[in-house]
Amino acid sequence: MPARKPILSAIEGVRLLSLEPYVSHKGSLGVLEENRNIPFPILRVFYIWGVPNGMQRGYHAHRRCEQFLICLNGSCNVVCRDSKSHVEYQLSRPDMGLYIPAGIWTEQTYEDDKTVLIVLADQPYDEADYIRDYSAFVRCRNEMNKEE
Repeated sequence: MPARKPILSAIEGVRLLSLEPYVSHKGSLGVLEENRNIPFPILRVFYIWGVPNGMQRGYHAHRRCEQFLICLNGSCNVVCRDSKSHVEYQLSRPDMGLYIPAGIWTEQTYEDDKTVLIVLADQPYDEADYIRDYSAFVRCRNEMNKEE
């Protein structure tokens, strides 16, 4: 599989990656491999669908969990925040994925009621890993920046 192509971001660590599908007259095939085109070991996969057009989800960050988002169908806008700045990405192709490291606040807006978003994570579900309050997230980021 060809090497992934990163598209740089203004938020450290967040990057949009091309997944380089195999394309033939029979159609396209996408392959996801941990530590190859997915930059971490995959311990959990979940997907979201049936979200009404314009609905927003997310509004949280993870303390430890890294995630990789791929929109398999439809369109989803993803806003990533690091407490100082934000960048918006549109996911609308199954051959592009968004890598989100731990410590990044995310918000998703579903642009189509047929959207299917798949998320690969390097951690099993753990409610204690979530930061669901934006003010608490900013405090946590500020503490992380002081330690650096």
